[in-house]
Amino acid sequence: MTSKNMEGSESFDESNEWVIDIHQERVDFDWLNYNPHVFLPLDYEYFFRTGKIKKINIEPQEPPSNWKPCFIIGCGRSGSTVLCKLLSAHPDLCFLNEPRELWMQAFPNFDVWSSKSREREGKLRMSRNDADLAGARRLNELFYTITNLVSRKKLIEKTPENTFRLKWLDQLFPGCKFIMVKRNPIGTARSIARFQPDTWFGYGAYKWEQLSTLLARYKKNLALPEEFITLTEDSAFAKGLVEWALSVLSAEEFKMSLPKDEVKERFMEIHLERLINRPQESMKEVLEFLELGDCEEVYNISSQIVQKHLTPTFSMPCSHVHHYGSANEEHILAYAGASLRNLIFEHSLHN
Repeated sequence: MTSKNMEGSESFDESNEWVIDIHQERVDFDWLNYNPHVFLPLDYEYFFRTGKIKKINIEPQEPPSNWKPCFIIGCGRSGSTVLCKLLSAHPDLCFLNEPRELWMQAFPNFDVWSSKSREREGKLRMSRNDADLAGARRLNELFYTITNLVSRKKLIEKTPENTFRLKWLDQLFPGCKFIMVKRNPIGTARSIARFQPDTWFGYGAYKWEQLSTLLARYKKNLALPEEFITLTEDSAFAKGLVEWALSVLSAEEFKMSLPKDEVKERFMEIHLERLINRPQESMKEVLEFLELGDCEEVYNISSQIVQKHLTPTFSMPCSHVHHYGSANEEHILAYAGASLRNLIFEHSLHN
């Protein structure tokens, strides 16, 4: 079957194009026989500018009642990709990296990034009231079918924005597990500021608008001075600090809402600095949480993989920011307010 693209030329029906894409080899995951980025979408710039995604044509399989995905969460640029790369070496695990095209098959308002996000009424934070059961069933079937296609048993999914949607995910996938990756707050905000700052906060800053609406929800824990809010207008570093803080508060809120007897079984936190310093020990704990057996391949590659993600200031303690940080960062932190500075300090003690 053929269809017309934007320029009017003929192209193959894209609804099945993912079948070819999923089997493409990846240099960054050279131990896999599938492409974990296949539903990212692959041409993110095109998605960002047009909002268009491929229609995914899959003959769905119904998962067993005890089948549940695991979600890797945490603020973007915190190291969740590093963790997922290591986990993907386990022969029982399928890893999907930010599969927006899959999510949007069932929930178009999942989109907070593209030029269509406003039209789709995209939501960064979703509640249990947004958990349409038909959409949940469709998505669960998609996840399960793809996991089977690549001959794996369990799925780990990573989309950082899901950190703001934990109650929604809990409603869609009752009993699912969450692993939150944390990183030094200053390093996280710096990485956000340096990584695609023109697209990170959404087309027309739509994602930033969604983040800003959450400030009222967490005002008791995150009272930002007006001077700091003004700085966020032009500073991706300041925006990154806000996104990091809101991610932490959102995850803590959900964790506190879980019954005490479920927290240990369903919610795990891992600090990237500890993963860097003790990779094998950290991965053993993660595999135990996922109820998976030891895997020598995971342990063998852990040290060499994490070393590739180190930078000179990667694990810099927050207390050293005035010595190593730029004058601009010092200026921004000076106006951050006590609650944000205290939150940064509290979550920097794990370095």
